[in-house]
Amino acid sequence: MTVSGVASGAGGLTKSGPGVVVLTAANTYTGVTDVAEGTLRLAAAERIANTSKLRLSGGTFDPAGFDQSMGPLDVDANATLDFGAGCTLTFADSASQIWEGTLQLRNWKRGVSHLFIGESATLSETQLAKITSPSGQTAAQLPDGEVILLPQGTLMLLR
Repeated sequence: MTVSGVASGAGGLTKSGPGVVVLTAANTYTGVTDVAEGTLRLAAAERIANTSKLRLSGGTFDPAGFDQSMGPLDVDANATLDFGAGCTLTFADSASQIWEGTLQLRNWKRGVSHLFIGESATLSETQLAKITSPSGQTAAQLPDGEVILLPQGTLMLLR
């Protein structure tokens, strides 16, 4: 299903049920974007207001290779960020969010895919432990807020 109209106002957007919903317009709503099931895909860069919190309560957020900036990232159930051919996803500081699920980074490629959560290394060890790849790689957060996947068997100490 393709949504071509602009969603605006204080409300949010919830993707529930199986299947794919594609956002084509530059939406300006300021409420929460909740992906509960299925896939929410973007048709171009910056389709969601950069103040909207992304709540992953299941399902997949697929920017389809387009860059997107958003408010905080909240992972309430097992969910996926799909980087496709590569893009930059930027989220506001999310250290205060309680992540109850795991976050799988699908199609993440070093140097091509970028995930920034906050502007500094603020994610807790508990949050970082919930980020993984399909092959079981673990995550680390760099001092500039970028989250990376580590090659398996890597130990990384950040100060």
